[in-house]
Amino acid sequence: MGKINEKLAEIGEIVEFGGYIWRVLDVQNGQALLLSEFVLESRAYHSENVAITWENCTLRHYLNGEFYEKFSVADRAKILQMELKNSGNPLFGTKGGNITTDNIFLLSLEEIVRYLGDSDKWANISNWVDEHLIDDKFNENRIAKYVDGTPEWWWLRSPGYGSYDAVGIDEFGRVNLGGGFVSEVDSGVRPALWIKLEF
Repeated sequence: MGKINEKLAEIGEIVEFGGYIWRVLDVQNGQALLLSEFVLESRAYHSENVAITWENCTLRHYLNGEFYEKFSVADRAKILQMELKNSGNPLFGTKGGNITTDNIFLLSLEEIVRYLGDSDKWANISNWVDEHLIDDKFNENRIAKYVDGTPEWWWLRSPGYGSYDAVGIDEFGRVNLGGGFVSEVDSGVRPALWIKLEF
């Protein structure tokens, strides 16, 4: 593994960028979507247990502020600002909030399915009765660990059962659509970003 080859980035490749290790999820139009390969830290989605969306949560402001500033000026110049759709929860109907523009973000439910494995469970989500987990053959793809190998629940930006909850991936790789309380501090952060490739 080496630094990202900014001319030949390939989907599934594990690369270094900005001092962190990333997995390449997508490459298109001279841009690459990177997801941190490891859980980088534990943080709450929001500092208080209140109704909140991605737009106003403290984790978003941290990622686009203090965390973003950890990158060098040269690396920040490669990170693209992206307009993100924040859809509601397809099972519980919780609103996802406004479109946001972010440098650093968490993946959404839709992006998890698109990049880490689609299954019939997702396609039939409207027919679920007593379930709130996507538990399928793609679990292994979704498991996240700290550098020391310890698995951890990690946040998505999508809303959960209610507006006090955010969706996450549990330590077994299952997508928990009910989510966890936004103020839960023992939850993993796995940032994502788009970078500009050089040709």
